[in-house]
Formats: sequence, C-alpha cells, structure tokens
Amino acid sequence: MSSSLPCLAVAVLSLLALANSNHLPASVTSAAGRGRSAIPRGHIAAMKFLYAVNDVRRQAGAPPLEWSGAAARRAKERATWLRGPGGCDLQAQKGRDPAPAHGGAVTYFLSDGGGRASPEDAIRVWGDERRWYNAGARACAAGKQCGDYEIMVQPASKQLGCAVAVCASRKTIMVCEYYAGQALI
Repeated sequence: MSSSLPCLAVAVLSLLALANSNHLPASVTSAAGRGRSAIPRGHIAAMKFLYAVNDVRRQAGAPPLEWSGAAARRAKERATWLRGPGGCDLQAQKGRDPAPAHGGAVTYFLSDGGGRASPEDAIRVWGDERRWYNAGARACAAGKQCGDYEIMVQPASKQLGCAVAVCASRKTIMVCEYYAGQALI
C-alpha cells in the first residue's frame, strides 16, 4: 500500500497541473502545419489573444487571423510608449502615437487598475461592442462606440499582433494591431 502512495501523489499532481494549465485548442498551437504563422512556444498571452479574437471572428462569420510577430512588435512599441511618457492615459495620448503607421488598424484596452487584466478581458470588452454594431450597414448605433469590435471582425484583416504592458498605476494596457494582405517585415 505504501509503495502505491508516491504513484498516486504523482498522478494527482499531474492531473492538477493539467487542470491549471492554459489549455488552448490545437488549432492555435499547430497553425504552422496549415500554412499559418506559428506562435513561438512560451508565448501564452499571444495564444490567448489569437484564440479569443478568432473566436469572436468565427461568431461574426469572419475568417481566422494568423499571428504576426512583426505586428506584435509594433503593438509592443505602442504599449511601451503609452506606459512610459504616456503614463497609460489613452485619452491624452491618442493621436500622439510615435509608432510608425503601417496601414493597419489598432485597438487599445486599459484596465481599471484592480489587478492585472488578461487578454480575454480586453477581447471581452471589445467583443461586447457587438450589441451596438449593425453588420449590414457596417456602422455603430447612433451615439454608441463599437469601433474596436468592427476592427476585430473586419473580414479583410489577415494578421494579428498584440502586446501587454503594466503601468506604474497597476493598470494594464493592451494593444492589438490588425493587418490585411502580405506578411509584414
């Protein structure tokens, strides 16, 4: 009986590790095999962004996006800049963004500072704008903001890159860049 106790402990610990892992569908982690750009191992946030955005796109009837390392680097430039001189004040900094424009659309998310936000939090907020979006007219309801949702489900977009930065105020800023067409350099 005592010799089976270590085996039982290993089995229980293994099951706990699996239950607490950030499990994502194989479609996210094995994209390279189907002609899509793969996310490097260890980039859990990138996988979470891609999976969550593609889930919203699937619900809207838009094709899935591929991960772009170049778009992620540009998103990181923006997030880092906003965290630094921008002080994570999106309203004050919009229009002053120093990252060069590359023809893509950008979405921004700023948490309230009550702990670190997750990629799913940002996608949930952007996705909730769906209620104000008229897909037939490709426009928002009068007086409502749904531009982030519109960007997220734009059928012409092909690539996604996102980044996260934590501000001194404990707020979390997330930036996602969406690109159409060929791979970015």
